[in-house]
Amino acid sequence: MRTTTSWALLALLVPALTLPAAAAAQAKAAPAAPKKTRVAVLELKAIGVEASKAELLSEIALSEAAALPYLEVIGKSDITSMLGFEKQKKMLGCEEDSACIAEIGGALGVKLVLVGSVGKIGALYRVDLKVLDTAKAGNVRRQGTNVEGAEEKMVPAIQRAVRLLFAPEAQAAGMPVNATLDELSGGAVQQPENVLAPTGPKLRKWIFGVRLALARPNGSIDGTAKMADWVKPHGAFGLDLFYKVTPHLSWGGSLSYGAGSAGPVLKQVCLVDTGAGTVQLTCDPAVIRLALDLNYDFTDQEAKLVPWLNAGVGFESLIVTINGSSNNSISASGFEPFHGGAGLDLRAGKLRFGPYVLLSVAKYSTLEVKVNGNTQSGSINDTKTHSLLFLGLRGAAEF
Repeated sequence: MRTTTSWALLALLVPALTLPAAAAAQAKAAPAAPKKTRVAVLELKAIGVEASKAELLSEIALSEAAALPYLEVIGKSDITSMLGFEKQKKMLGCEEDSACIAEIGGALGVKLVLVGSVGKIGALYRVDLKVLDTAKAGNVRRQGTNVEGAEEKMVPAIQRAVRLLFAPEAQAAGMPVNATLDELSGGAVQQPENVLAPTGPKLRKWIFGVRLALARPNGSIDGTAKMADWVKPHGAFGLDLFYKVTPHLSWGGSLSYGAGSAGPVLKQVCLVDTGAGTVQLTCDPAVIRLALDLNYDFTDQEAKLVPWLNAGVGFESLIVTINGSSNNSISASGFEPFHGGAGLDLRAGKLRFGPYVLLSVAKYSTLEVKVNGNTQSGSINDTKTHSLLFLGLRGAAEF
């Protein structure tokens, strides 16, 4: 009977003794929750950008910081309720004043303050973020990011900058920095090799354009004939193709063809005395230009309005076809040492369309006459400079 009682007591005693030990072991095995650092996130200053955009980017920075499990974050609404509007305005102006930062930090009960600015110069956006330590004067962490092109590219840039700025807190909480960069958003954002590297939309490299214009000839072919005496103002059709070497600068070539009617001198040339009388031959003049160009767009590829300039050199020919036969013709050709143009395009997606003006300057140096397929050629002795003024419309596609 005593033995049975002893075993019964032992059966009751063993669980009583082992339960506290098991509970202690379980408590020891359970990881302690990471200590959170209290952070205040202020609104980003707007420099050359709309205040509404800066406010939205501030909310993105706030949300990104709040998603980090080792931070306890307070934002604009919390700061306003705790400090009031006037003190909050004061806080925005004391980034470099350690005493002011310490005072505000004490009022909010935060260790760190995230401040910064977002600005724009031309097509380049700039995001600068700083983390200020309220307890250590002069202890500042900085991250700056350049973003070229579409403004929405600033969102991932700010997210990465926030994560890098709070890397010391990640390490203090026992979390590897790469985990904070790669895993906290479900792996959607990867750590860049250089967070400061400029980012932007994919550059559309090629521009293919079609031109329609009215061409007005000026100047002289030689000492006796003006350009307008050979060909009257006429319509011109052109094609061009450019390759972008930067978001603004491109180079390429163009080909244009303009068919006009004969001027008074050309009509006289084409009036032939057959012995039995005079015959007016049909003479159809055309101007062909082949050019090399540099083109500069003043705005980026996302802008709605695109003012542009171009300049280059080329080769020009005036070809007169007689009675519609290529076996009977007169042609003058020469170098085009300069042409320059300007335009203003309206962009819709990858298409752009707008008016343009172009002035070409050339000098014919050779003359070729073809009669019944037999060709004779020579130099123009008293060669002069002439020009063509084009006023027209251009449509282009970027790809």
